[in-house]
Amino acid sequence: VHFCHDAFERCQVMDAHLKQLALTYLECKFIRILAEKAPFFVDKLAIGQTLPVLLVFQQGKLVNRLVGFTGLLPESADADKLETWRLAKWLAQAGAIRNYKGPQGEERDAMLELKAAARKTTVYRG
Repeated sequence: VHFCHDAFERCQVMDAHLKQLALTYLECKFIRILAEKAPFFVDKLAIGQTLPVLLVFQQGKLVNRLVGFTGLLPESADADKLETWRLAKWLAQAGAIRNYKGPQGEERDAMLELKAAARKTTVYRG
């Protein structure tokens, strides 16, 4: 369940990725709720002030929660640059989707380039 606000840019970013994943992972129900229209659920599920919030339920029980983009990106990364595969990986680890095979196509190529560049970087410790 994606709790969002239409005026928040980060919510729109999350929305775009979830829409893409919903087309691939048909076994998962992707639900979008406008937080301001559902105060009962916001209170009951302790959504808080940070949006977007993504909740994973299994058999009616809350099993995982993603607040903002915490844990999806390196600390210095911009949320606008989130790759869909990162969200898919989180959803797979949370148990929401099955048969996740990792990044595909251009996303896989970009990930491999980043890994190769990281290996070439020298870190000095003083």
